[in-house]
Amino acid sequence: MSCSKYYLILFYSEFPNKGYMQLSNIEKHINEQVKSDVKENALDCLYAEYHENGRIKIEGQFEECNTTKECAQSKTQHYYSDELKTGLGKKHGLWLEYYENGIVKSKRNYHCGLQHGNSLLYRQDKKLLSSHYHVFGKEISVHKFHKAGSLELSKAHFYSFSEGFAHKLKMTLHWEFYKDGSLKIQRETQFLGNDKERQAFKEYYINGVLKTETRFLNQKRDGVHREYHKNSNPKYKGVFKDGKPINQHYYHNLNGQRTSTEYWYNGKLLGIEKNNDVFTSQ
Repeated sequence: MSCSKYYLILFYSEFPNKGYMQLSNIEKHINEQVKSDVKENALDCLYAEYHENGRIKIEGQFEECNTTKECAQSKTQHYYSDELKTGLGKKHGLWLEYYENGIVKSKRNYHCGLQHGNSLLYRQDKKLLSSHYHVFGKEISVHKFHKAGSLELSKAHFYSFSEGFAHKLKMTLHWEFYKDGSLKIQRETQFLGNDKERQAFKEYYINGVLKTETRFLNQKRDGVHREYHKNSNPKYKGVFKDGKPINQHYYHNLNGQRTSTEYWYNGKLLGIEKNNDVFTSQ
């Protein structure tokens, strides 16, 4: 976000080819309430934005940022007595956002325009909606919460760290929870390169019994797929390749007894054997 410049006051110092610059920009809503207020000097830019009711909406600071490699592409501002070179500052430090009633909506930390550190998002009832942790713009973890306060979702990202700041995503662990806190979904995604990914997926009943487990390659089923009844007995088992069923697929009743077998070849159903005695050709 750039800092617009409507009013300019320039003071010169005794030193040649250097000066000090103070900029002020006040923008208003149609009802004449202040919408945004920017105060800027040679090193930083204080930003404030307001709701139409006059309450603060967003506040934070832009800063000259060229001291680290992460910020090498940052455009900074330089001031001279005979010319002005301007650019975009970067969000830096703590930024706050508020609801119209003055309740804090979010707290985000930045370093040279990149989210870095903890970020917290809140509901209007002041309860925590989600928490995030970033390292130089890369999301490391996220936690989301139900309205009642219990954990709804949790993610963790793992990266390979090469020389410099090139971080390559290698794996993501993902968990989802029922409102009572019981585990609902467990997902592990491995990024293999060349836009390929392999995923192991499990889903649980609210009583904690495993409901489904399967594997995916590039979002298509690939490998053994299993399903279970709520009493833990097997319900279904089959093999997939590139999203297509292959080989034998078995079905079981609530007591775990096999009721039928399907025979597949490259996604085509060849026949069904029921109760181990009848084979129906397709």
